[in-house]
Amino acid sequence: MNKKKYGQMSLMDTSLDTRHMESIHRGGWNASEVQGCYTESAENINVSGGSLNLIGLYKPGVTCNKGKNKDFTSGFVETKDKKAWTYGYFEARIKMPNNKSTWPAFWMSPNEKRYGGWPMNGEIDIVETKGSDLDYAAADAHWGKSTTNKTNNEPSQKTDLQPGFKNTTHWHTYGVKWTEGKLEYYIDGERDTIQSKDLDNQTQQTTP
Repeated sequence: MNKKKYGQMSLMDTSLDTRHMESIHRGGWNASEVQGCYTESAENINVSGGSLNLIGLYKPGVTCNKGKNKDFTSGFVETKDKKAWTYGYFEARIKMPNNKSTWPAFWMSPNEKRYGGWPMNGEIDIVETKGSDLDYAAADAHWGKSTTNKTNNEPSQKTDLQPGFKNTTHWHTYGVKWTEGKLEYYIDGERDTIQSKDLDNQTQQTTP
């Protein structure tokens, strides 16, 4: 089988603490991820040299869970149903993959889906990058009406984090301080803020 390393996202750590987090095995996060699936294979997720490595691989025709055939595999780690927080400071030191068509992200969503489908329960994206722009990072906040309404596709709130810096060749520390009514995003100690008053005039329909 043709197999090619397609991207690696590493988070500084010494081990995968399964008391607080776990890897997942499923056919993608949402319907838009039609080309790949997440696995628990050591090829896609492992710890080495003090780093947790999440690795994307090009594997044409690979059979994922539920018998679906896709072309890519990758790793995914979450704390869902193991640890949850309301307010606090969260950060990770990350080196992003240097590959087009990747979409690495460090983000938060609630354990309980009280208000319906995404994004009605809210989502805090501490950082996400896209392979189409390798030296760019952004932070997002999502909330509001369900996307099933198909009425709008504007971001809820988005802030660019130092466009032009090198996120694929260097390690950077991405963080968010979440307090009531405020999100303060950090990259290497520099701050950008989204406050609740800034969200009042924004559209409620979102896509990441």
